[in-house]
Amino acid sequence: MKKNDLIEIYKKEIDKNVSEIALYLTESGIYEEKVMEIYRKSLQLSSNNIASKWVSGGKYLRTEFALEAFGRCYPKSLVEFSLKVDAMINILDDLFDESLSKEEKGIYILEYLRVFSLFCLSKSNRKFNREIGRYFNKLITLALAEGFLLEKIKNTPNPGEVVEISEVLLKLRGYDIDIFVEIALSGSKDLKQSFGIKKTFRFFRAMNILKKDILDIKHDKKFKQETVVTYLLERDGFDFSNYIEKLTNSITVKAGEVLRVSDKSQKQPIFVRENILAMIRRDKNTIMNSLKSMRLR
Repeated sequence: MKKNDLIEIYKKEIDKNVSEIALYLTESGIYEEKVMEIYRKSLQLSSNNIASKWVSGGKYLRTEFALEAFGRCYPKSLVEFSLKVDAMINILDDLFDESLSKEEKGIYILEYLRVFSLFCLSKSNRKFNREIGRYFNKLITLALAEGFLLEKIKNTPNPGEVVEISEVLLKLRGYDIDIFVEIALSGSKDLKQSFGIKKTFRFFRAMNILKKDILDIKHDKKFKQETVVTYLLERDGFDFSNYIEKLTNSITVKAGEVLRVSDKSQKQPIFVRENILAMIRRDKNTIMNSLKSMRLR
């Protein structure tokens, strides 16, 4: 299932919201087709706002990553549920990080309400209730981590320690993939208890986030958003290229080690393991190729 297919599934769910809104308007005695059209167009606008970011790559579809890795093992009946979680996280991410106008905030909030309503009505929500609760606590954990770990990096002169702190931060930020892996794992008895895959997927997400941070350097500088990457790129006397090489190598090696250890006690389809490692290598290659095109200090 490709990205465009996922986006179409996501946008079609507007019909569910529209149908329910029509009932409330009828109950209130103010239903008219022209009034209904206002709601329909507003929801299409808010839905397209998120969908366009997925198309451009401005936001990543974590559901797409899980589908790529798990292939035929992925429970297709849970795609819609996973997309709802994806959208809510992307919305919260922009509300947290971006400088938005009042109108832009309104569009995001409207879309969050639309998706959250469907999320609450979903039977899958009840199935994953415990995991979702834990997941949102993980989001709180990683939401504030970059601030204090960036300060720690600023006060750390040793390049090796900077790599270690950066890896800790990236793996922590990688927790945002957990619920999408839980959804994928639920489709197979052999995979359900596969802790090696869960941990390795966090390493993938760590590499994936690093890739996006590097690709977003111009955007972050333009909007004065300081990240570990933008800070270290400008740090006097710091070998940024060597830092990225060591960081990406460490993530790649440790991901492989986790799978090798877990292989001894867990049943895991070989293709899932190979897919995750291939995704890690692909993002690493993108990072290294991006460095070649950059003018580094």
